[in-house]
Amino acid sequence: MKHKTMRRLLYLVCAFAMALCLAFTACNKKEETPVTVTATATFVGGTDATGTPPAPISVDAGTEITLPENTFQKSGSAFDGWNDGAATYAEGAKYTLSKDTTFTALWKTSTPVPVTYTLTFALGDHAAADASVPAAQTLEAGATCNLPAAPKAAEGWQFDGWGSSKLAAGASYTMPASDTTLTAQWKSVEPDTPTPTTYTVTVSGEGFTVSGLNANYEAGASVSFTVTVTDTEKEIDTVTSSDVTVTKNADGSY
Repeated sequence: MKHKTMRRLLYLVCAFAMALCLAFTACNKKEETPVTVTATATFVGGTDATGTPPAPISVDAGTEITLPENTFQKSGSAFDGWNDGAATYAEGAKYTLSKDTTFTALWKTSTPVPVTYTLTFALGDHAAADASVPAAQTLEAGATCNLPAAPKAAEGWQFDGWGSSKLAAGASYTMPASDTTLTAQWKSVEPDTPTPTTYTVTVSGEGFTVSGLNANYEAGASVSFTVTVTDTEKEIDTVTSSDVTVTKNADGSY
């Protein structure tokens, strides 16, 4: 009986001690805080690339990000995507960032697109009303062409060259690195005055004198002169002016 009482007492003591331990543990147990893992994406240009890299992107691991536009340059090459070491992605592609990752710019050989400029022509202020504007030309910087023919001029004016440098029609022209207009330059000229054709009137023969003749006469001019016969045994038969023969009229006039 005594032993049963002792065992029961020991059991109660053990149970009480265990309850105290559990209570103590519960009172001192702290609430656990979940750990957040951050992942960062960085960007590099690769061999021989220059330029400022895109800003790094830091997010919670497992977050979807948008890959940035390329900010690097590489001579003779075109950007061909971001590579994470396993695959290549385009600018603006979606990417799930689960760990720190370095994206390297990939490049491909590019064929440069030639830059061209337009050469146009203007007639200026003294071209003829029916003058034509020469056709425009499209050229790369440094390329050469022959300048067009002179446009038709208005009366009293003459073409004096293309542009402020007064380049001659047909001259070789080197295209600058900009769109350019060459305007026709003009200079005034005196209208041509035709030189009249004149003729000499000659009266040949003997036994007379001639008065009233000038040195030269234009075609169509009226010629008057006086012939005085000095030899009564002779009379005037014909009068010749260059290739024109003047014959005496019935009334004795010429």
